[in-house]
Amino acid sequence: MIITNIFKCGHNKFFRSVIYILMFTFTFTTCACYTTYDGKIRPEQLYSRSNFTFIEAIMKDGLVINLRDKDARYESVYDAIVYSSFEYDTSWVNKNIYNRTSTVNTIQLKDVKALIVEKEEQSAPLTILAVLGIVAGLILIAGIIIAATKESCPFIYSFNGEKYVFDAEPYGGAIAEGLKKTDYSRLEDLKDVNGKYKLLMRNEADETQHTDEIKLLAIEHPIGTEIAPDVSGKFTVFEKAIPPLSVTDENGKDLGIFFNKKDNVQWQTDLPDQTGFDAGKLRHELIIRFPKPKDAKKVKLLVNAGTALWGGYMIKSMLKMRGNKVDEWYADINNKGPELIRLYQFMEREELYSLKVNVQENDGWKTKGIISACGPYIDEDRIVELNIENVTGDTLTVKLNPPYGYWKFDFTGIIYESNASAKISEIHLSYAKNEKGQDLRDSMNSIDGKYYSMPDTTSTANLEFEVPAGSDKTNMSLYLKTTGYYDIHLKKDRPEQSALIEKIYNTPGLILEITMNEYIEKIKSLSSNNK
Repeated sequence: MIITNIFKCGHNKFFRSVIYILMFTFTFTTCACYTTYDGKIRPEQLYSRSNFTFIEAIMKDGLVINLRDKDARYESVYDAIVYSSFEYDTSWVNKNIYNRTSTVNTIQLKDVKALIVEKEEQSAPLTILAVLGIVAGLILIAGIIIAATKESCPFIYSFNGEKYVFDAEPYGGAIAEGLKKTDYSRLEDLKDVNGKYKLLMRNEADETQHTDEIKLLAIEHPIGTEIAPDVSGKFTVFEKAIPPLSVTDENGKDLGIFFNKKDNVQWQTDLPDQTGFDAGKLRHELIIRFPKPKDAKKVKLLVNAGTALWGGYMIKSMLKMRGNKVDEWYADINNKGPELIRLYQFMEREELYSLKVNVQENDGWKTKGIISACGPYIDEDRIVELNIENVTGDTLTVKLNPPYGYWKFDFTGIIYESNASAKISEIHLSYAKNEKGQDLRDSMNSIDGKYYSMPDTTSTANLEFEVPAGSDKTNMSLYLKTTGYYDIHLKKDRPEQSALIEKIYNTPGLILEITMNEYIEKIKSLSSNNK
């Protein structure tokens, strides 16, 4: 089951019109038309408030504090965000101006999970608005951990009639042609503009991205219902996903506020600071309890989750271990050789990018399904079907054991009723040209191994689809069906670390210890450099 579903992904957003990067800051630059971030974002820019506006602080307990229009700023002396709350009285100072008094408030960074900041730049008639999130504390103090090493896949921007908005990130984790996959990404910001749907596809990473097929799915479903796909692209239409009765972690801490609704307030590991970590405790234990009808035999688990950004970074870190033998490893993966089986077995065991769904039955925990990671920059809804015929009582209890630093969750819910149907229209590209004006439709109209390849960060494609005639838009969802893979650009001048690779493959949990050691070393190095 895991071998079939591993690395599959893609309905709600980690980025929507909002880009939440909970670990790192990086550059977003669109080609020729729009500039969202001009250059790398450094801590000193935040100190000086260089055209940034603080929007929200997401606290570790899940509370969201609104900072918009409150003169919020970071004060390193206090290691805190300082902001003002204003009150108005009813007397007039001058015409149409109230007396205003303010109260200064502080938010200690040690209590903050993430900060959301906004920057908008216009370099053409239209603009991309983006909001950037950063982990509080370590990033503001120590600097940017991975400012220039985004490891991802194509960025898809949807045109909403006014601007392009980052809306999809397909085939994450498909790091070789042998791991090529098809993703289904919900486009929440795509709008009908004069009978056309317009997309912008960009390479914004140090990699070459290969897209074999792109199609738009226009899905009509009954009013009052929602839809979500499984990893194979089978869509479920449902009226409601029932949130958990409770969610607790390995310490008994209540996490329900993070899992009960899709609000981009996500749970993920609070990564350690320079004091280190406990090598014996590198997995969480999330216990999620749902109500269960008496006679329920099967259920659909709806999960909005994805790869955490440090987990995304570790893909490249692990590939670097291959050194000057990485091309041989790629060749074996592409030829479906023994290395592919070893990789699948390793991923199944460690649950880095595919997570086991364990269900409590009378005789213990049984693995009933797999959650496949997306992202790391956009998360998607995914349906996971579970057989629960051996679960007794009125409660369904699910256990997840995500390794530290690799997963994030925004919502989990249970669907017991899903009988409604949907009408799916598959729309082909009507226009597709790259930055050189070359027509790309033949390369992306079908899965045939004829790829549109984007080798560097100047690679761009403008895409259009015709809005289907007679479609009912009163309750229509749009999904992008994308098939492809990407090659991460690597230095290949060092010997392969074959002994370490063998040890990782043969030692359960070792990769998690290596992950945390690498994170701590990054923090120490950057702290030292910024003193």
